[in-house]
Order: sequence, then C-alpha cells, then structure tokens
Amino acid sequence: MGESSSRDQSCWKRLWGLKIPPRIKMFLWRICVDSLPTNLNLSRRLSSIDYRCDACGDLVESDIHIFVYCPMAEEIWLRSGMEVLYLKGDYSSMAHLVEVLMGSSEDDRLGNYAVVLWAIWNCRNKQRYDRLEGGWQSAGLRAVQFVDEFRGVVLHEEGGGQAGNLVQVGNLPCQGYGS
Repeated sequence: MGESSSRDQSCWKRLWGLKIPPRIKMFLWRICVDSLPTNLNLSRRLSSIDYRCDACGDLVESDIHIFVYCPMAEEIWLRSGMEVLYLKGDYSSMAHLVEVLMGSSEDDRLGNYAVVLWAIWNCRNKQRYDRLEGGWQSAGLRAVQFVDEFRGVVLHEEGGGQAGNLVQVGNLPCQGYGS
C-alpha cells in the first residue's frame, strides 16, 4: 500500500472514510506504513534495543508478531468474538494483512478489526511501560463494544441529534487493564 497506484489510493480513501475515531485511523495508517515503534523497528535504529517481544519474551517483536502471533494478541482476538481464522495466513507484514482485510471486509467489520488492533497495541504498551501483567482478557470484547458505541454517537450526530457522552478513546479499549 506504500506506492501510489489507483488501487492503493482507493485503499487509503477507504481507510480515511471508516467510521472509527480519527486517532485509530491514524494508528491504522501507521501500521500500513510500518512506522510503529516495535522493538524490531527500534533495533534497526538503536543497537541497544532488544528486539524480542516484551509480552512473551519470544521471537522478534515485529508488527505481525504483536498483532497476530503473540499469545497476548491471540487472547485478545479470541475474546473479541471476531472471525480470526484467516488472520493466521502467510503475511509478510501487517501492511499486507491490512490490505487483505480491506479487500475482503465490509467497512464496519474493518473498523472493528482496527479497534481490536488498537486494543492490542494499548495493552502491549501498558505491559511494557506500566509493567502490568495480564488484564487483557476482556480487551477484545471492550474494543468491539467501544466501536459500536462510537458509531452510535456518530449516527446520532448525523441524524441531527446531539451527541451523548462520547467515550474517550484514550480510556478504551484497555480501561481497567490489569485489574
């Protein structure tokens, strides 16, 4: 998705048109351009960085490991209630996986995937920086509930109503993490 072909442009247009918070759209874009500070990406710039996964201590912490293969991610996907069987395909990177999702998922489902990815990233960061263990068991379900609530507020606003109490995106989907 890095080159500017008409197919890539339609993918970008679709990404920016998703009914998810702008912060999560930007996060998904960062996945697509491989700019997340994973241990692998950081170790390419700083030789002192350990490239292993902080959550499981195994493998190289690449984007595809964080979001698909890490046991923490597997647990979050399992509890999200979303179809994840084909996530275990042979993908070279998360950009490749997101491209496949964009080609095969409807917008609402794609938005749900994006929010679960956001939940995984937040839980990874909570564990890494706050040294919290566990607590990610309900993050997937909370992520899906969050995006449904967000869409309800957006639809209400588009219908001319006033927005209710919008969930703060920074508090979800890892609210209550570690408890």
